[in-house]
Amino acid sequence: MRMKLSIIISALKFNKQIENQIQHIYAVLSNKFCYEIIISLPNDYKLNALKKFEHVTFLNQYGYGIYDAINSAIDISASEYLYFIGDDDLIVNNFLDVVMDGYDSNADLILANVFYGNSDLYKNKPSKSSLIFKNWCHQGVIYKSAFFKRHLKKYPLKYKLLSDYYGNMLL
Repeated sequence: MRMKLSIIISALKFNKQIENQIQHIYAVLSNKFCYEIIISLPNDYKLNALKKFEHVTFLNQYGYGIYDAINSAIDISASEYLYFIGDDDLIVNNFLDVVMDGYDSNADLILANVFYGNSDLYKNKPSKSSLIFKNWCHQGVIYKSAFFKRHLKKYPLKYKLLSDYYGNMLL
C-alpha cells in the first residue's frame, strides 16, 4: 500500500514561488507515493496559471489568516498524513527518504529538515528539549492525520502567529 500525503501550501497572494514550489515537489517526490497538494489563496484571480498541475486542489477560503487557510485545507484533506508548508519554503532532497522511514514505522510524527525563506536550512530534532526551547518548525513536521485531529483538531485562530508552535506543545 502506498502512503497518502496531503501537502498543504498557504500563501497570502499568488506568486511565482508557488509554481516553482509545485515543480520542486514533483521533482523530489516523483511517483513514489500518492499525494495531493492543497493550496489556500485569498482569491482566484491567478489560479488559471496553476490549473495545469495534477494533484492540486485550490481553496479560496481565507478569512482569518494563514492558520484559517490551513484549517480549511485540513477539512478537505483525504490523506493519511498532513504536511504544512509556506509558499517560500522548499523541501530538502532527502525528504522522501525521511517520510518513507516514518511511514514504514507507522509514526504519528515525522520530523524532517526544510529550507525556509532564503534557503536557510532548519533542522528539526526529535527531543523534548528541542520542542520546549526551540520548538519544531511546522514546515519540517509531517503529522499523521488521525493523530493531529485527535490531539489538536485544528490550529487555534486566536494566535495570529505561532499557532503551530502552540499546537506542537499540545501534542
